[in-house]
Amino acid sequence: MSPHPFLINGEWRTSRHVRQVVNPYDGKIAGEVCQASAGDIAEAIGAATSAFAVTRRLSSSERADVLASITEGIRSRKAEFAECVTRETGKPITYSRAEVDRSIFTFKTAAT
Repeated sequence: MSPHPFLINGEWRTSRHVRQVVNPYDGKIAGEVCQASAGDIAEAIGAATSAFAVTRRLSSSERADVLASITEGIRSRKAEFAECVTRETGKPITYSRAEVDRSIFTFKTAAT
């Protein structure tokens, strides 16, 4: 299993530092993730600040379109996200599905 990278400013990054994600329910390794450095975090904050400068100028209908797109992206991968939440947290899949549904609801509501 290769460590999952992290995303900064549209670019997937890897790191020498890897952290195992352990399922608290059964103690099994659920996956591995690359760990960001302090420099990576500072860069991510800078990218988010720059993105905000752009998105704050979007019209309300353009923002709604972006949020609707996010809603559909989550909905299309609902099963995958729910499975990931279950492996990461150890919670029952029914609860993980409800958590993903809540995310879908939140973005959908924000888009309207």
